[in-house]
Parts: sequence; C-alpha cells; structure tokens
Amino acid sequence: MSSNCAADQTLTNIFSDRDKSGSVLAENEAEVARNETRQIQELLQGARSQSHRLQGQIDDGRNQLQQLRQELSTARSDNRRAQRNLQNVRFEKKLLQNSLSDARNETRLVQDKYDGLQDTITVVALDDGRISREKALAAEEC
Repeated sequence: MSSNCAADQTLTNIFSDRDKSGSVLAENEAEVARNETRQIQELLQGARSQSHRLQGQIDDGRNQLQQLRQELSTARSDNRRAQRNLQNVRFEKKLLQNSLSDARNETRLVQDKYDGLQDTITVVALDDGRISREKALAAEEC
C-alpha cells in the first residue's frame, strides 16, 4: 500500500501543482484583463476629450458660418441699395441731359432772335441814314 500511498501523494502533488499553476495563470490573466481595461478606459477618456474638442470646433464653425451668412445678407442688401442709387443717378443724368438739350434749344432761339434784332437794327440804321440823307438833300434843294 505504500506504493499506493506514494502514488496518491504524487497525484495529490500533481493536482496541487496544477491548481497552483492554474491559480497563477488565472491571476496573470486577471492582471492582463485589468491592464487592458485600464488602457481601454484611458483610450475612452482620450476619445471623449477629443470628441469635446471636435464639438467645440464644430460649434465655432457653425458660428462662423452664421456670421458669414449675415455678412452675405448685408452685402446683398448693400448691393441692392447701390443698384437703386445707380438707377437714380442714371435717371437724374438723363433728366440733366434733357435739360441741357432744352437749354441749348432755348439758346439757339435766343440767338436767332438776337440775330433778327441785329438785322432789324442794321435795317433801321440804314433806313435812318437814308432818311437823314434824303432830308439833307431835300433841305439843299430848298
């Protein structure tokens, strides 16, 4: 029986060593799992931080876009106002051109009247001179 006892002891030692070995292996695996969990949590925290930064950038981009839209709206409004002003200036220019044309026509009429009056004055002066000569001749004849 002693050989049986020794075999039992050997089996007990083998199972004990295997249990110890399994326990060490389980502890190692648990430590690896804890390390991986810690790494995952660190990565997750990094991802959350990056997500917050990106969300901030997205919000900034949206604000810039809104500001650009407002500036575009203002520019369009300014452009419409400038277009209306340009139309008004063109209309006023046309009115001034018409007024200038009317003034030139009136100047021509006045010039024509002046020329007519000059002709009348010349005729009257010639007539006056002739009448004076006729009177002088008539006086000499007397």
